[in-house]
Amino acid sequence: MAKAKKQVKTAVKAKVKSAAKPSKVQVKAKPADKVKPNQPKASVKQKSAPEKLLKKVIKESKSVVASVNKSVKKAASDVVTSVEKAAQAVKKEVKASLESSSSEVVVASEAPEKAAKKTKISASQMEALNDDPVEMTKKWHELKKKHGGEKVTNYAMTQAYEAQQPLNHKIFGWGYILKSENDRLEVLFEGGLKSLISNFKKT
Repeated sequence: MAKAKKQVKTAVKAKVKSAAKPSKVQVKAKPADKVKPNQPKASVKQKSAPEKLLKKVIKESKSVVASVNKSVKKAASDVVTSVEKAAQAVKKEVKASLESSSSEVVVASEAPEKAAKKTKISASQMEALNDDPVEMTKKWHELKKKHGGEKVTNYAMTQAYEAQQPLNHKIFGWGYILKSENDRLEVLFEGGLKSLISNFKKT
């Protein structure tokens, strides 16, 4: 009995070992299908997704570059136009300034002729002016109109002045020297006839 059990165990172990060993299965590779001569091979390859994306990006980049170039050209054109307008404005200002300067030169050249025609007022006329303030103001306006374009000297009591020339006083304004005698000036201002000291010597 014991011997029979031992034989059974031995047989079971042998079967288990044989079952545990992997069975080698030989798979014969099928020969590749031969392409018949009358069947053309596929020569057109389908484009991959990255290649399509790359072409799309390149196309969009070209479009952006073209748009930027157009904007730059427009901006440059606007700048040139602005510069040309500014240059024209400067030319006009320079021309106007030159014309103004030439007119001032003409006036300055005519000033000596005007200065040569001095206005003399007699003693009797001065007395009449003192008696009639309205006539005095009227005479001042006439002198201002006639000699207003001449060179005006600022009044200083230490300086000497000749008669029949304009004088500017810091208080009385523009005036005309009617008389200069014994270091005394008779000057007609808009506010009336004033006596001023001239050629004053400090001791």
